[in-house]
Parts: sequence; C-alpha cells; structure tokens
Amino acid sequence: MGVRTKWPTPPPPVRVGLLVAAGVLLTGAALWAGSVGPWVKRPEDTSAPPTLPRITDLPTLPTLPTIPPISAPKSGGSSFDPTVVLWVLLAVLVAALLLIAAAMLRNRGNGGSTRRRRKEVPDPVLPSAPLPDPDRPFDAREAADYVIACWEELEQRAAARGTPRRPEQTPTEFIEALQAVYQLENRATAELLGLYQRARFDHVRLLSDTAIRARACVDVLMTALVPAWVAP
Repeated sequence: MGVRTKWPTPPPPVRVGLLVAAGVLLTGAALWAGSVGPWVKRPEDTSAPPTLPRITDLPTLPTLPTIPPISAPKSGGSSFDPTVVLWVLLAVLVAALLLIAAAMLRNRGNGGSTRRRRKEVPDPVLPSAPLPDPDRPFDAREAADYVIACWEELEQRAAARGTPRRPEQTPTEFIEALQAVYQLENRATAELLGLYQRARFDHVRLLSDTAIRARACVDVLMTALVPAWVAP
C-alpha cells in the first residue's frame, strides 16, 4: 500500500494571494462576458418569400433636395472600455503572483542552513561560574556542578548565536549540530562532552583538575562560536 504524500500547508500570505488571484480572474471573466453580451442564436427563416406583383409603369417622382447628415453632438465623458479594465485586472493578477513567489522564497530561505548570517551579532555578556576554591579539599559533587554550569554557559552562547539546543537533542547530538555550523576544536569538544557526561552520570570519577579543564575547554569553544560572514 503506497504512502500518501501530505502536501505542506501554504502560509497565510500565499493563501491570501491565491484568493486575490481567483477574485481577479472571476471579475475579469464577468466583465468580458458583459462586454460581449449574451450568445443568441440567429433565427432561421424557413418560409418562402411572398410573391409581389410586378409593376412595370411607375410614375416619375420629383427629385428631392439633398439634406446634409446631422452629426451627433460630442459628449463630454468617455465611453466605457472593458479592455482597459481587463488590462488593469491582469496587472493586479501579475502583482499578486509576484508577491506569492516572494513570500515562498522568503519562507524557504528562513528554513535553510543556519550558516547564513546577514550581520555580525555582538557577543552576549554571560555570567561565568566561579571556580571552586583550590584551598579546600576536593569535592567531586562541587566539581560536577561546576562542569554542568560550564556546559549550560555554552548552551546559552549557542542560543544567543541562533543555534539553540532543541529539547529532543542529546548532548552528543547538540555538539554535532554545533560542529556542523562552527569551526570547533575537536579536542576541546570531545573533552568537554566527556566531562559533562561524567558529571551528570558518574561524578565520583572526576579528578581534582576537572574544573580547570572544563573552564579551558569552554573558553576555547565560546571563542569559536562566531557566525560565518555572508556577503549582503
């Protein structure tokens, strides 16, 4: 059994344009039909013409003086020309079709690759998580909280750049999506991802230098989150 293809619903500008185009076509057809008039069949005369008497001798009639034709007075207003209206309706139809095409191209461009950026976006000012105090004894739970805070800082920067983490994305899928858009360093990316996964699910295996390593990886990745320049 074949799979039925579901056509996408056109956006509101396209639907409005289609309604306008249909109205213009119907109006133009009505005006053209009114200018042509009803289609009336020509009556057929099947009867034979009557036989008229032949007159051979007719009296000579006097010649009447020639009367010049009387010209009709010129009216001040112009007569209605349906052709002009049809051309106006055709121009409106063409404009509506152009607007529909522009709306479709704009919608297609908005759904394209996230690599395209029209202008540079200033770096958002995001608060950085404070490093754990090195004078205190190492606490794996505190180190895990710091790694998670660094990861969330990276997500906030990516969202400000237009590439947020979607709800259905795993951490690995999110990192892969960022790598498809930005020039991320592979070592820093892999190390931060490993530290984040260990902080979430196995924080007891974290080492004493975990916070310093997480901070260094995030600084490298945050610097790389710069949109690609696109010519205007």
